[in-house]
Amino acid sequence: MRVTINDIAKASGFSKTSVSFAFNDPTRISKDTRDKIMKIAEELGYVPDPVARNLSLKKVGTIGFLVPQTIPEAFANPYMSSILLGIGDACQKHAYSLTVVPPLRDSIFDGVRSAAVDGFITMGLQPEMKVVQLIRQRHMPFVTIDGRPSEEGPSINVNDETAAYEQMEYVLAKGHRRIAVLSLEIPEGSEEGIFGGVSEWRLNGYKGALGAVGLSMEDLPIRYCSTTFESGAAAVREILATGYMPTVFVCMSDVIAIGAKRELESRGFRIPGDISIIGFDDIPEAQMVVPNLTTVHQPGFKKGRKAGEMLFSLIAGESTDYRVEYRCRLEIRDTLAEPKS
Repeated sequence: MRVTINDIAKASGFSKTSVSFAFNDPTRISKDTRDKIMKIAEELGYVPDPVARNLSLKKVGTIGFLVPQTIPEAFANPYMSSILLGIGDACQKHAYSLTVVPPLRDSIFDGVRSAAVDGFITMGLQPEMKVVQLIRQRHMPFVTIDGRPSEEGPSINVNDETAAYEQMEYVLAKGHRRIAVLSLEIPEGSEEGIFGGVSEWRLNGYKGALGAVGLSMEDLPIRYCSTTFESGAAAVREILATGYMPTVFVCMSDVIAIGAKRELESRGFRIPGDISIIGFDDIPEAQMVVPNLTTVHQPGFKKGRKAGEMLFSLIAGESTDYRVEYRCRLEIRDTLAEPKS
């Protein structure tokens, strides 16, 4: 038979309330009292019921990381993993657990409805999206990463448009004019899409840099890729099949860039001797490939940890920053050189 708080109260001589405090709010009883109660509980083999405890405290002790893709798809991208590590660091500090909340039955709404959490960290959501309204209807605090800043909810971003401008500006300064762009996907009419805003901000940055030298985005081939190695490789195959031969591939993700690099090398191209490549994110693999990937660094771990800290402030009823923006920087390595001709 399951041991209950009543059993511990009878065996210890303390009230049921004191026993409850020992497990749920030990600051309300003396250390000596708690030690005695915990000793009796151990002797009886008592294991707290987490569901009952959560009901009494009105807290779950868990936050949700809402990813608008399946878990295998989301974490195939090491950038997402770095964000998760940052969130996990904040959870460890606050003694919270973390639940990854993917779409259920192909619906992110079902994931949000059924998640037993005290708050959400979301990726790439915009204030007007219906899923954001659903989170608000649940009266849940939330923080968004890579979403559009809004007074209605805290957000953490990087200066995507400026960073993309500087990325393309560096490519142009090297003398490249036959450029191919491998963009992140822009979901069409999707309430559940990820990175829509990020893609558009970075494309705006590219447009600005190209315009400064009299070029237009309409002059360049653009392919929209998911954040997988194969998607980058497939984009290269598509562009080369048209007969267009770029001197550089400008990529919005290191994963896409590495996939493109592998495909080009499999076809006998030398990087950067024949074709240059530049990425975005600065994932650990960027320095593992040979030659090392020239890329744009953004602080994924720092973004995740800051999002966690902001969410825990909201859960505690404290004020927090409502807009945090980190700067990116170019990491000049070995995959981008001046074009041969």
